[in-house]
Amino acid sequence: YIIPEIGFKKIRNIKESDLKALYDKMKKTKARNSNNFLSGTTIKHCHTLIGTIFNYAIFNKMTLYNPAEYVINPPTFDTEEREYYDHEEIALALSYLNKLPEHKNGVSDKILHSQNIRFKTAITILFNSGLRRGELFGLKWKDIKNKTCVFKIKRAIATIDAEEFDEEDIIEVLPNGLLCKKLKNDYSRRDILMPTLCFSLLEVYKQDQINCGFSVTDEDYLFINLRNICVWNPYNLTREWSL
Repeated sequence: YIIPEIGFKKIRNIKESDLKALYDKMKKTKARNSNNFLSGTTIKHCHTLIGTIFNYAIFNKMTLYNPAEYVINPPTFDTEEREYYDHEEIALALSYLNKLPEHKNGVSDKILHSQNIRFKTAITILFNSGLRRGELFGLKWKDIKNKTCVFKIKRAIATIDAEEFDEEDIIEVLPNGLLCKKLKNDYSRRDILMPTLCFSLLEVYKQDQINCGFSVTDEDYLFINLRNICVWNPYNLTREWSL
């Protein structure tokens, strides 16, 4: 976004009016692979980067001032208030999960039953952990420590077109437009203590996978699509939740 607009200018010739024009144009620019306009947060990050570049240029005596410091009404982060479920809403949701139908005898019923167990397990873990959706889907069976009741959070699943990824951050590319990526920092890579309810559900869920003919190993991701044996797309969880 930056280089096409001001990359051809010598750094000492860039003025705050050039930056203001850049930010105004970015506000009217569609994000890559999306119909949405660039967010205020994205524009703010660009503004911060430009400021850092100019400070480096000043240090190296390439220019005398930083125009990013003089932009009137500089970009700001989006501050949209998030909505949260309260305890009563969570309890109600979990009670509905317990009413999901059981399978009968047919193959389609059996797959439906497995999907219901998977959905119930995923939602219960989310409510009890505060994990991001991508972190939940990045869990492997080896990350589940039953003896200490701990989940080890090490990676996340994302769609390839969700954002631009640095090659060194990609652990592996997965089928159906998904990839597994490293978490951003040591704070994100963490161990969390989980209630025994989640481990009991996981045991039922694992046994159901085995009953469906899937050989579960420690290197497998927890949440898979049993129809084609690949990682379950995180967006499908959101879709099923909204139904």
